Amino acid sequence: AAVDEAAGLLTNSRIREQFRDQQLTLGAPEQAPLYRHAVADPLGAVWLVTSLPGDKETRLSRVAPDGSISQHTVPQPMHIFEIGADYILGRAISEDGSHRIVLYSFSRS
Repeated sequence: AAVDEAAGLLTNSRIREQFRDQQLTLGAPEQAPLYRHAVADPLGAVWLVTSLPGDKETRLSRVAPDGSISQHTVPQPMHIFEIGADYILGRAISEDGSHRIVLYSFSRS
């Protein structure tokens, strides 16, 4: 599923198929990092996406500048583009395969 998601970002069909075939021949690593993606916000926090491809939600761990860690959840799978002071911007894929830009607002407590 992760290979198909990454290949879906490529617009040239020939390159997309070559990428997909190459990634599938590599196989899965024996160990993987505890996060898939990292994003820094303008307030100095680092957000780690800890959910896995195929999960029904996006799980995030926020590491604040003071080192404290908090957990957050977005109620759908999405690729995070940007995290602001009070929003998360990303791309979600609908059940019909179409891509949507999504924006979630939140308040920091």
